[in-house]
Amino acid sequence: MLEGRRFQVLKLLGYDIDDFQSISGRFFYNAGLTLGNYVNVYYNEHKIEKIKGSTDTVTYVFTGQGCTDLYKKIDGDWAQLFKSLISINANITRLDIALDDFVGLLKFPTILSKLNLGHYKSPKKAHNIVRSSDVNRNEKGLTIYIGSSRNSSSKGNYYCRMYDKKAQYLEKHQQIPEEIEKADFWQRYEISYTKKKSQKIAELLAGGESVDKVYKQSMSKLVTFLVPTKNKDGQLYENKSDWKVCSWWSKFLETDKKIGFENPERDIDLGGLLRWLQVSVMPNIKNLERIGYRFGFDIYSMMKDFPIDKFSKKQERLYNSLNTKKVSNIDNSNVAQAIRKQNQQVTREVERAFQRFKDKGY
Repeated sequence: MLEGRRFQVLKLLGYDIDDFQSISGRFFYNAGLTLGNYVNVYYNEHKIEKIKGSTDTVTYVFTGQGCTDLYKKIDGDWAQLFKSLISINANITRLDIALDDFVGLLKFPTILSKLNLGHYKSPKKAHNIVRSSDVNRNEKGLTIYIGSSRNSSSKGNYYCRMYDKKAQYLEKHQQIPEEIEKADFWQRYEISYTKKKSQKIAELLAGGESVDKVYKQSMSKLVTFLVPTKNKDGQLYENKSDWKVCSWWSKFLETDKKIGFENPERDIDLGGLLRWLQVSVMPNIKNLERIGYRFGFDIYSMMKDFPIDKFSKKQERLYNSLNTKKVSNIDNSNVAQAIRKQNQQVTREVERAFQRFKDKGY
C-alpha cells in the first residue's frame, strides 16, 4: 500500500491513491502512477534502483483535463489550493494560465501583421509562428509563440502561446463542446510559467491576487502591440517607447474589465455525449446497418469486436466521474437528468414504432 507523507499532496487534494494505476517513471524517476492519464505522479520506488542524480521528491503533473478535475475537487478555490500547497513547502515548477476567447477579442491576422512588421515591443528576443496544414495545403491550425519555452536558468521563464483551439479539436477529431458549436469561434491565449516564475505566481494567487489581474499584468509585460507614431515634425519616432499602444490591445488588457477564468478545460459530459451520439453517430450507424444488410456484413458485430487500445483523457475522466462510489450522489445531477431524458425519448420512439407495426397488422 502506497501511503504516508510521500503522497500527501494527493490526500490534500482529495484523491484516493487506490484509484491510480502504475505507469513507467519519467523525469529521472523510476516509477509512476496515473489516474486516466490526466493526473500523473512520478516518484522513486525504493525497491527499484534509482537513476543516478535522481532525488526522493515526488512530481505531480496535471494535464488540462487534470486541472478540470482538480478545479471541481477544490470548488474553484485556486487561492486556497495554492495556500495549502505552499504550507507544505510544495515546489511549483510549471503553471499555465489560459484565456478562452469565444467572441474574437483578438484577431490573429492583425497580430501576425504586427509581429512581421516589428510593430511591437517585448523583452522576449523571439517570436515563432507554427502553421499546420493538410495534404492539399489547406491551413488546419495556427499557433503564435512570443518568447521561448527553452530556458535552463534557475530563475525560470514565461512565454505566451496563442492558438486556434477549435481547429485543434477538429484536427484531433474530438467532440466539440456544445457551447463552442454555438459560438463557432474558439481561440486560446495561454501564458506558461516555469521554476521560480511559476512559484511566484502561485504565491500571488495564494495571497488573494485575482487570476484576471495576474494574467493581464503578465501579458502586458510579455508584449505590447504598437501603432507607428510620428512627432510634431511628421517624422516617425525612432524609439518605439514613443509609439502609441494599439487601442485593441489596451482594451484587451483593461484591468477593470474582468474576464472569467473558471473551468480550465472544456468538459465532456454524459448529456452532451448522448446528444452527440444521437445527432452525429446514430444516423450513420443506421445507414451502415442498411448497407451491411445489402452487402452482407453486420456493423454491430464489427463495432463489438473493434479494438480500442486507449481512451482519451476526457473519456477517462468522464468514466471516473461516474464510478460506483458516487452513484448514490448523482440522482439529482445533470448526469442523471440526461440519462432519464434520453431514456424517455428512446422509450417514446420505441412505442411509436411498435404502434406503427400494430397498425399495419403485424
